[in-house]
Amino acid sequence: MKTLTAIAALAFSFATLTQAHAQSGMAIENWKNIKVGAMLTAGGATSAGTVATGTKSSPGFALSGGALALFPFSSNIGFDLAVCYDSRMVGFHDEANTSNGVDISAGYLSIRPGFNLGGFTIGLGIGLPMSVSVTQNNPPNHNFPFVPSASSSDLSMLLEGRIGGSIPIMQTDRAELRFLIEGAYGFSPVFSSDFVSKNGGTDNTKDNGPLATIQLGFAYLFDTNPH
Repeated sequence: MKTLTAIAALAFSFATLTQAHAQSGMAIENWKNIKVGAMLTAGGATSAGTVATGTKSSPGFALSGGALALFPFSSNIGFDLAVCYDSRMVGFHDEANTSNGVDISAGYLSIRPGFNLGGFTIGLGIGLPMSVSVTQNNPPNHNFPFVPSASSSDLSMLLEGRIGGSIPIMQTDRAELRFLIEGAYGFSPVFSSDFVSKNGGTDNTKDNGPLATIQLGFAYLFDTNPH
């Protein structure tokens, strides 16, 4: 329900803003000033879900890189669209002995639609699972008694709400450099419920995310209609 509500709210907001700016007569002129380029951010990921008794989650590295486009409605309101590769790492370890546990690294091909409101960004992240690796050392017998080698088909689709900032720090007639601050909170677990149950997991909501991330980085964007 939360997922459907978030998608519906984003779609409604986009339709409302588009209609309002089209009626104002500003949309056609502003849409000529599309900016496109590359983005790269890095930071940390951690589990935002519950853990089984005796287990604790361990934060890991998060990295995102790809293409970003900005479609302006006006001088300070626009629509952002990023297509990127998202890499997320997280671990679940025994509280009594942190050397015992499971470390998971997952990769997604993501699309990120959202709004840019004067530098404040808000939107969604939707990721198609592309890769996963599991490293384990005497995994604790709490929820996952054993995590075998997994494949991308065992992952859930990534779905997350995103907020942050996109701040121009250097501009020329043809391009600009932006500082990016990105925070995300997931709606979906790391592994699918089928994968959890077939490997002896007792609860799909424990030791399985969802993940929350915070990342910093830069975007270098070219103006498609240089002045």
